[in-house]
Amino acid sequence: GIQLSVEEKMNIDILRNSLTTRILWNCAEANGFYKRFGKITPQVFIDLLLHCALHQAGYCSLSQMSNYLSWQLNIDVSKQAIDERFTDSAYKYVLSVVNYIAGQRMSSALDTSFLEAFSRVRIKDSTKFKLPCWLKDQYKGHGGFGDIQSGMCIQFEYDLKSNAIIGFSLTNETRNDFEESREEPQPILSNDLLIRDLGYWSINKFKQIKSAGAFFLSRLNTTVELFDLQGNRFELKTVYQKMKKYRLTHQQFIVRLGIKEQIVVRLCVSLASDEVYEKRITTLKKQNQRYKNATIRQETKDRYHLNLFVTNIPCQILDTPDILKAYHFRWQIELIFKQWKSIAGVASVTAVRAERFLCILYAKLILILINYRFMRVIQSFYYRTNQRLLSPYKCMQSLWLHFDIICDILKRKGWRNTTYIDSLVTRFSRNHYLENRKKHITFE
Repeated sequence: GIQLSVEEKMNIDILRNSLTTRILWNCAEANGFYKRFGKITPQVFIDLLLHCALHQAGYCSLSQMSNYLSWQLNIDVSKQAIDERFTDSAYKYVLSVVNYIAGQRMSSALDTSFLEAFSRVRIKDSTKFKLPCWLKDQYKGHGGFGDIQSGMCIQFEYDLKSNAIIGFSLTNETRNDFEESREEPQPILSNDLLIRDLGYWSINKFKQIKSAGAFFLSRLNTTVELFDLQGNRFELKTVYQKMKKYRLTHQQFIVRLGIKEQIVVRLCVSLASDEVYEKRITTLKKQNQRYKNATIRQETKDRYHLNLFVTNIPCQILDTPDILKAYHFRWQIELIFKQWKSIAGVASVTAVRAERFLCILYAKLILILINYRFMRVIQSFYYRTNQRLLSPYKCMQSLWLHFDIICDILKRKGWRNTTYIDSLVTRFSRNHYLENRKKHITFE
């Protein structure tokens, strides 16, 4: 059979303990969902919702729910009785299960030894999607022409080294990344490395991280002015011409960011491919047409020839190639969001009552978190045994299709019966490896 490592076995044990009867009952009682004995227990309710989340992009009629309980669980419940279970306390109960699973810590899946100087490598981003307008009281969205719409923003942060989910929160669509960063729900600890997209950053935020004894790594915002240590404007055109002439793959400089608010940072530079440059210019042209501005400054064109990163990490800890390698890990979170929308159907909506819709939406998030954790275990196994990476997207597709096997694994204790684990892991031995379609790395 499959020989999982001690850490991989421990991670599956953590997952097994995430949906136990005791945990579900505690969550249900804490949110007022279950106050008396009945046919639809907290465990049965979660089982039903997970079935709905997997079925037809999350839509199940009340008749289909009743049939599932009857045929699969031998529980006879009327459509009306099921409908009455979708209350405020019901979706709060399911949300509490989401938060519990998100808080479980797991060990690392990949080799991040070059990042050993940092206690945690925190990667954070957000994704947004529209919701039915009748959910505007729960999740406020951006409106048009005075209409208030509904939309959700999911803020997701995890530690690359331990695979622990640091933050997983559902907020209004109207809340932007800068507001999230300003409030910083999770405290910044000494020796943390924060890797985030441009929307989270400001010069004051960089200063806050530095004063906490932590580190940041970000792309350079194209609107931020650069100066050398003598106060002269830093010319990126000269940098580009020199790198092109001498065929340099990367360079680094110590510069000042900003005009009024300033901070000294390390600037790491690599050349962008012609394909990436053209893509950046095309995107900018479309934006300019929208605002009826056809002019692109030469300074902007010079910047677009370069991949620019700012950090306070000393070169003794990470040299420039490792800085580029570390930032590339941020791209993984974009793939995670793509999986949530295209495979899990998080953004698909159905015309049902708000409480019922939220219950099934949160059930999808439970599936996402469980599948994400199993994917990390399987990635760890194949990286350890074959030194090859599995495609996260392909893995999530297969895990979604074979969630019945995961359910069987979650229900079984001990390690005598490894049939279901073997069955799940061996399915990834073919056609799931990450393909290197391009010989260059982009940082978009």
